[in-house]
Amino acid sequence: MNLLDDEIFSVELEASTERTSLPGVFEALANDHLVSFPGVQRHQEDAFHVFLCYLAGAILCRAQTEDPHQAFDYWRRGLLSLSDEKISAWTLVVDDLAEPAFMQPPLIGQTFPKPPTLTVKAQTPDQLDMLQTAKNHDVKQARSRDASPELWALALITAQTMSGFMGRGNFGISRMNSGAGSRAIVELKRRGSPGTRWTDAVKRLTKLRRSLLAGPWGYRNDGITLVWTVPWDLRSGISTKDLDPFFVEICRAYRLARSGDRIVARATSAHAARIAAKELKGKMGDPWTPINTDKDAALTMSGTGFDAKRIRDMIFEKGFRLQPMQKPLSTLDTDQYKFSASVLVGGQGKTDGFHRVSVPVPGRIARRLFSNAESRECIAKISQKALENTTKMQNRVLKGAVLMIYEAAPDTLDWKKNEAVDWWKEPRKHFSSLWEQKFFPWLWHAADAEGQIAETDWIHILRSAAETVLERELRKAPSHAGRRYRTRSLSKRFFFGSLYKNFPELKEASNER
Repeated sequence: MNLLDDEIFSVELEASTERTSLPGVFEALANDHLVSFPGVQRHQEDAFHVFLCYLAGAILCRAQTEDPHQAFDYWRRGLLSLSDEKISAWTLVVDDLAEPAFMQPPLIGQTFPKPPTLTVKAQTPDQLDMLQTAKNHDVKQARSRDASPELWALALITAQTMSGFMGRGNFGISRMNSGAGSRAIVELKRRGSPGTRWTDAVKRLTKLRRSLLAGPWGYRNDGITLVWTVPWDLRSGISTKDLDPFFVEICRAYRLARSGDRIVARATSAHAARIAAKELKGKMGDPWTPINTDKDAALTMSGTGFDAKRIRDMIFEKGFRLQPMQKPLSTLDTDQYKFSASVLVGGQGKTDGFHRVSVPVPGRIARRLFSNAESRECIAKISQKALENTTKMQNRVLKGAVLMIYEAAPDTLDWKKNEAVDWWKEPRKHFSSLWEQKFFPWLWHAADAEGQIAETDWIHILRSAAETVLERELRKAPSHAGRRYRTRSLSKRFFFGSLYKNFPELKEASNER
């Protein structure tokens, strides 16, 4: 079962669904024949995409070309060259611990000839695949008892390139800010197929290589690309000065083995991270990872995920520095782009969920955002004003009206009441879900419209969302029968009084009508 010769991966092509090897995957992407990867789970998609891009970029740069449109034999030769002609480095199960296996390092070397003690870590791929996701709901644990080689390969790629700290002896990857961080994959994509996305990303990678080699990391043109091919003594890490700029890392000492007619994953603990780069705080030059300029570190997401404000701040680089994958190629000739982002939030052995968002960006807007600094700043100011109005509507109008319901219409609201925090959580979340889905479509329209008219349109959207939340709370909130009418009337009185006080233009518009 090696990835170079065996048809491990399932691919949906334009006319059929087939299985192919890893070089076949590259050929299908290069020819833009690929529609999707049926075997890849949602949270694995971006990890697999980045893995394929780094491999292709390394192969092309070794051959001193930037053209990813190559045939099967080219990709097979290139992949084998990356592993110094060792076919075992592309084989899923290799019994000899002195030899590498796919995404599994040699655990015997000249200076450490005694093999470590390995214990069974996972009996199915989903047990291995980023274990911090394994809460036994939504997606059940240990489902794949008759696991295919494809499932094991994808689980290894995701676990080895995306995992954070998982307790003593289980260090996280270098491309995140500490073990408690998270690896966000953020990319500006053209509308199109997986092949279009891959081709664009590979071209950007090859153009980026020279600046990475000249950067502060000390990357080498002849450095290590496949980290799993290097023997690991479990006590020392690899310096960035020994790495290729497109290195594909691993973070755990895993080895697959046969147990009867099945495959299991065995592992041992390490005493040091595989890449010695803790002080860099995830700033490894990875073009998919935005940099948080306030913390001077790779972006770490919270459990709220990619809300509209976070995406807005990233697009306009407010507290962030965009990397090459979040900017277009030199030509902006497409009528539709997508600003996509995904992350599994967690660390220290826990998870706050998998978050993914994709914001359509019309071509005319993309040209203004990335080719016209003056226009970009103008749109940024429009978005900032809209967010200020959103906060005002949420905290000065809706919140008090909701608390009026749950406090049963008191003469004076107690804003600091302990229960108020819990009462307000769900309505606030509901309000956010209503306005966030309309924010970017409105913003792109506002970029072409008159400022005041666009601002008023946004306030009307916020008002509608706030009224929807308020009516829902009035229907579902428990109340004493004798105070129901008073609660409803005073809640609405607070709402509209605060609304017209904070947004007098709405009252003027109402009077005009």
